Amino acid sequence: MFIRNHLLAERLPSLREVILLSFAVCALALPSAAISQEAEEADEDETQEQTIEATELEAAPVVPQTEIEEVVVTGSRLQRTPGEIAGNLIVLDEDFIRSTGEVTLERVLRQLPQNSNPTQERFGSGLNTATNFAGASTVNLRGLGSESTLVLIDGKRIGHSGLLGGVSDVSQIPLALVERIEVLLDGASAIYGSDAVGGVINIITRKDYQGLELSLNYNWPSEEGFDEIQGSVSGGFSLGEDTRIRASAQRTDHSGMDAADRDVTLFQQSMFSGPRYDVRLCCLSDGSALPILWRVDGDVLTRAEFFALPPDERALATEERYAILPDGFSENSSVDEITEFQIPNWGPETQAGFSVLPESVRDTLTLNVEQDFGANVSAELRIRYENRDTLYERGYVSLTGETFGSANPYNPFGGNVHIRGQRRDLPQPRLETETESLDIGIDLQGALGDTGWEWETGFGRVTRESDTLNMNLVNRQALRPGLAFRTQTVQGLTEADCSARGGTYSPPGMSFGFPIPSRCAIPSPPAINPFGDLTPYLNTLTASSTNEQTRFEALVRGQVLSLPGGEVRLLAGYSYEELVLNSATEFQAVNFDSPTGQVDNFDTDAERSNQALFFESLVPVIGAANGRPGLQGLSLSLSGRWDSYDEPSVVFNLADGGPMAAEELSDAGKEFTYGVGMNFTPISDLRLRINKQTAFVAPQLNQVIVATGIGPSQPFRGIFLQLPDGSLQQRQIRVIEGGNADLKPETADTLSWGFELTPRFLPGLGFKATWSETEYKDRINRLENFFIDPNNLPSDTIYIPEEDLYVQERRWINVSSIDRKGADYELFYERGTQVGRFGVHLWHSRTTEYEFLVDPLAGGDPVNVLSHADGTTAVGVIPRSSTNAQFFWNHRGLQVSLDILTTDETTRTLASVSNEYTPPQLLDLTLSYQFGAGGFLPSPAFLDGGRVVFTVNNLTDDFGETKVYVFGEQVPQSSPDASPLYGRVFNLSFQMSIGGN
Repeated sequence: MFIRNHLLAERLPSLREVILLSFAVCALALPSAAISQEAEEADEDETQEQTIEATELEAAPVVPQTEIEEVVVTGSRLQRTPGEIAGNLIVLDEDFIRSTGEVTLERVLRQLPQNSNPTQERFGSGLNTATNFAGASTVNLRGLGSESTLVLIDGKRIGHSGLLGGVSDVSQIPLALVERIEVLLDGASAIYGSDAVGGVINIITRKDYQGLELSLNYNWPSEEGFDEIQGSVSGGFSLGEDTRIRASAQRTDHSGMDAADRDVTLFQQSMFSGPRYDVRLCCLSDGSALPILWRVDGDVLTRAEFFALPPDERALATEERYAILPDGFSENSSVDEITEFQIPNWGPETQAGFSVLPESVRDTLTLNVEQDFGANVSAELRIRYENRDTLYERGYVSLTGETFGSANPYNPFGGNVHIRGQRRDLPQPRLETETESLDIGIDLQGALGDTGWEWETGFGRVTRESDTLNMNLVNRQALRPGLAFRTQTVQGLTEADCSARGGTYSPPGMSFGFPIPSRCAIPSPPAINPFGDLTPYLNTLTASSTNEQTRFEALVRGQVLSLPGGEVRLLAGYSYEELVLNSATEFQAVNFDSPTGQVDNFDTDAERSNQALFFESLVPVIGAANGRPGLQGLSLSLSGRWDSYDEPSVVFNLADGGPMAAEELSDAGKEFTYGVGMNFTPISDLRLRINKQTAFVAPQLNQVIVATGIGPSQPFRGIFLQLPDGSLQQRQIRVIEGGNADLKPETADTLSWGFELTPRFLPGLGFKATWSETEYKDRINRLENFFIDPNNLPSDTIYIPEEDLYVQERRWINVSSIDRKGADYELFYERGTQVGRFGVHLWHSRTTEYEFLVDPLAGGDPVNVLSHADGTTAVGVIPRSSTNAQFFWNHRGLQVSLDILTTDETTRTLASVSNEYTPPQLLDLTLSYQFGAGGFLPSPAFLDGGRVVFTVNNLTDDFGETKVYVFGEQVPQSSPDASPLYGRVFNLSFQMSIGGN
């Protein structure tokens, strides 16, 4: 088996030459070692021959069959073996991690077939309806949502991230610290509480450090665009017999990647500003631009000049609806200098300056101290700290179609135009984010005398603070009035506010039966020159968040009685958890509407706590002592958990009124979840299992933090009643917006059954198959119903007959449901030969049904989102199947592994637009050599256990493909490409142990 020297795939943020020099030093050490090797005596040669076979066995990849009796810690608090877990459990050991060739945890997890549509670390990714500022990544098991996938570190929750919280960011955990990853593909709320509907990702960290371990990694693509350097130092030692200390430090430096470095479309070129200004004036009835200039006999005429011509000369003129301004064009230029009259299609040049992936520097420090207090009590202190700085370039200062008024003295066009384009001479807009995470935990455990019972108690606190600067943001509210240079009308101001702004006040009134708010006519500010200095209109705004999690847990476990099949084990415990979210932003960063529209300027503090009682039991009915032919093993497992949530506390820090506490908030209620499982072993080669789990997801704090508003709908923003004759009747309604404190937990039932086969007649072969069904109810969603059938009201609308009034909830409500069915397969085979050990490991996930019912009360059939979806859904499109296959060969310290990931294509159709996405078929090749006795190459003793690894990720340089069709005709792509943006990437790494056992 492999010596468990971890493939520390992390990189030091030093110069590339430093890393290459390290490899050169290792290479130079080999000749001297070969010379000394020739001087060895003949009996040492014989000893080396004898060690080859042992080294191959020691260095061979871990085979699932040989590990079948190892203890796992996911899906149970009783530390069972994989054979005792009734749920569908996948263990991604060191072999899987190494063979992927990836160097970060989030990229390893993306190769898990059950991880559907994982969130990318790119800017603009949706993280709990907020923008991803810190380069975070999440896991989405089986497409049930990242908020429904529980992420743990050593069985403990990792805390939340993000501007609105509720996000489990796996990228904060360095891969160098990971020993293995245990993935439970069943609901597990009876064990862990909320969020475990789709499954559980439990990241088991290394605890075997002895001496010092060093790791250097360098990543670079075959196409230019970025580089990535990682370095880590890990070590462990003992102080006497009772104290053990482990510590690590890691730095990762990613240079970021510009959109211009890849052939990928961030946006449709014809709709956004190009590197030069263009002008037009919208719009005719067919959507085309109005004339802005005319040409007669080679002369370019403004509107005034054109209409000053005699009618016969005007008839000879050519209308120009678009104009691209030449470089250096300004207010002093003549329109005669313009020579390009066309719809601009700027091409890839407009991509320059946009970060596809952020520039990022991460520093992570960990410390673990274990202390024994006598024979029965021990303690562990865990500290993990991360500091992350990310930088997103947001293109260039741009005008996006602002009106350049005819009265503006800087306007040379003689009429109103809409002006667009980039100003690359101005400071570049950017987002700078600093994030700090601190996770502290203290655990105590011991034995209750000689009773055979054990106890554990633990306290933990996770704090994650994030601050973002949105720099050089264009203040368009201040810019547009000066560009238009005309009177501005503002609605909703009081008479005093209008007067203070120098405006003319008009009181509110009625028009066509609809209320019209007050209006204030404000004279234009001084004219603004779009060709001049615009830096006074560039602002720096901030956003910040603090996510805190405090947890306490205590439990006891032991054997309660003996049965012929074995000992009955029982666990019982209590837990307490408190979540705190402090969130504020001065700019638009949230993808929902508040009652006042102030999603770009809110400051909210929220917290909530819950308590839980839980138990778990394992009953071995038939075991080795009472087994018989055809019935060699039978065990039952039972678990249960009762969660109780306190009333949340929400305080809105108003910009003009101080703090305001939300009132009459209800708690999330109480939820009991349970799990029942059975393992049946008819023969030693075959194990059957069935598992039933209930699970839930508690409402997240972000779903109540925006103040609730109740009032009449805005003009023309009511509803349309569908009358029996087919006509529509517009009605004013009462609207409830904002957070919803009456939300109840989402709930789910999962049933799975399957088998494992490890035939004795073919050693090294194993096969596992599991079928699972999940019914996910009370999903929290936001509906948008504007066309209402009064005889079949949707869930978000009620009718009050006494007032003849319709009321609609335009906020989060428990409404939707999901039915998901599918199968998971795992196949492994390994064989040792005279020329090394060969092996294959395959995971395959196939979804056979995935139906999303948006609103049961609204009628209609569920939306099938498997491979194809019509319209917009809250769950996206789910690929039908995904496969990961590994092939490896190992001999005398040399290992070659090939990792293949394939995923089915998906299609989304919205009205006449269809997007077809074909994912890339990823192929990773890894070559590694471990120095030591019995290897191909002689080496000095200080290199024993060291490893050199060369990896080619995405060997075929496959980016996948997105095709967009409108009315069946293919058009340029207009949305972010979901393909991996790195392309083919090379990685060179070196790991070395000093003073280890």
